[in-house]
Amino acid sequence: MLAWVAVLDGGRRYLIGEQSHEPEREVLRDEARRRGVPLMFPLLDLQDQRQVRIADLVGGFEEPIDAASQRYASDAVLIGTVRRAGAAWLGRWRLREGDETARFESTADTLEGVLRQGIDGAASWLASWHARTAFVGSGEGVLLQVQGVAGLADFVRLRDYLAGLDGVEAVVPQRIAPPRAVLEVRLRGTARDLERMISLGQVLAPEDTPGDALSVIPSAGNGAAAAVGAEAGQAPRPVAAAPGLRYRLLH
Repeated sequence: MLAWVAVLDGGRRYLIGEQSHEPEREVLRDEARRRGVPLMFPLLDLQDQRQVRIADLVGGFEEPIDAASQRYASDAVLIGTVRRAGAAWLGRWRLREGDETARFESTADTLEGVLRQGIDGAASWLASWHARTAFVGSGEGVLLQVQGVAGLADFVRLRDYLAGLDGVEAVVPQRIAPPRAVLEVRLRGTARDLERMISLGQVLAPEDTPGDALSVIPSAGNGAAAAVGAEAGQAPRPVAAAPGLRYRLLH
């Protein structure tokens, strides 16, 4: 998500950029990290300055900002204007991702608070959009091969994370052979929906290194997989051969 944020503090006005206003930038980045949303800021170099002025954000002129955002190739763009209003801070925000657009406001006693609320609101809107798409489609069972699963603790963390994603009906272990685990994720949506949800977080990263081809896995599984499957209340079942999705568990 690319964030264009203007701060109006009395007679002082400024944009938060990748190389400027570090305290405010780190507040936004910290809240985005907490919500699992990768965040970047404009460079505010000469090219940006020629296209975008603070007056564009304050006046709600979004076309120049949308045009300037294209160079960053972000998945989503957040535009915010926060200002001091007496003893409080007020924020006006617009979030766009593809064909989706949301507008919302925030208020807090401090600049930090109103900035955090802006990121929090954007993350909630993103989650709701992706949750909605996760309920569309015929539903699939997707095989995930995950590297970096050193033991049971890593596997439980991975299973609980996947089970908590919107649109996931069940997570069924198929094979556990540290440092690799293979799971079937049963969805109400599609594999593409699952990939989009995973991309919003910072738990799994795409694994580019080729591995063994995924194939039909017997329902009995090995002892470790059967034990974890019993704990999860799900019995492993045969899965049709498929290339599946490959990820690496981040620590």
